[in-house]
Amino acid sequence: MYIDGVGPVEPPKPVQGTEGAKKEKSREVRENKGTPHIDTFSRGDTAVIDELKKKIESVDPVRYDLVNELKKAVESGSYVVDVTKLASRIIEEMEGSEGAEK
Repeated sequence: MYIDGVGPVEPPKPVQGTEGAKKEKSREVRENKGTPHIDTFSRGDTAVIDELKKKIESVDPVRYDLVNELKKAVESGSYVVDVTKLASRIIEEMEGSEGAEK
């Protein structure tokens, strides 16, 4: 890599539009008597989180039994697609994505 130029490095400039967000946040802190809300948890919460982590780790993310069953059905030609149901789902997805864009 070749860098051309000699001189001091300029400090970064704020991205346009971020100054207002900082002012808004400081105003919110002032209105809440200077103490921003901080989420907290207790030791009991940690135990629950650890238990949930163990449960998540024990669950196989891929249902290989179902995958193998579907794979065999597709390979043998016995897998039948309900085209009406498929078309309905596609339309539902398209309508849902249009609503999200508005």
